[in-house]
Amino acid sequence: MVFRIVDVDDAAKKGAFILLDDGDTYTIQDIQYSRPGKHGHAKYRLKIKHIFSDKKKDMLYSGHDTVKCPMVEKNRGQVLDVGFDSVQIIDLTTNETKDLLLPLSEDIKSKLELGVEVEYWVSEGKVGIVEVR
Repeated sequence: MVFRIVDVDDAAKKGAFILLDDGDTYTIQDIQYSRPGKHGHAKYRLKIKHIFSDKKKDMLYSGHDTVKCPMVEKNRGQVLDVGFDSVQIIDLTTNETKDLLLPLSEDIKSKLELGVEVEYWVSEGKVGIVEVR
């Protein structure tokens, strides 16, 4: 588990990654910022999307809150086998084979075939295919 703990106002950038308490990594899709008044705290409303599925959430943070920013490793691979509920790929740089669970996104699932190049991300020990090239 490799992550940084930063203030929300430093991490609140579109496209940045945050790690929630449930252990899942999300990317920030939209940010709304507001200051309520003279003695109030700044508020950040973040619209976030899970990096491996289409699950979306709205999160509200105070300006002095901290969040975890995980390190996401981005790799490329080639599909060797598509099973009933798993995919076997070979990493194009290290030539390691990896067995992954089938992606949750229907558009990615429909494009997986033998020999297709994919981009997969590793975050907090979880691996998922995010794009078919």
